[in-house]
Amino acid sequence: MSLSLTPAWRAPPPRPPGCKPGALLTSHPLSKGIDLDQVSYFVSRITLRCTRQPGMAIWRKRLFIALAHNAASHAEFLNLPEEDTIVLSAEVPV
Repeated sequence: MSLSLTPAWRAPPPRPPGCKPGALLTSHPLSKGIDLDQVSYFVSRITLRCTRQPGMAIWRKRLFIALAHNAASHAEFLNLPEEDTIVLSAEVPV
């Protein structure tokens, strides 16, 4: 028997299969005529890299990077469809 638990703060809200994000489904005049099957979503991701630069103790840098690594991705948090999402990333030294 296997048991898998997901903390409530990490679990994305349920979404019906095939449902697109609701922001484009509003009655805003600019959303008329948009084919939601042709929409692409762009999100950014920052990768933190630990350096020996002065300013913060190494253990604090590692703790900060570990906490940032555990955060949910923007695409998951916003319930964006994976096949329509483009992720742009950058590396930031800490």
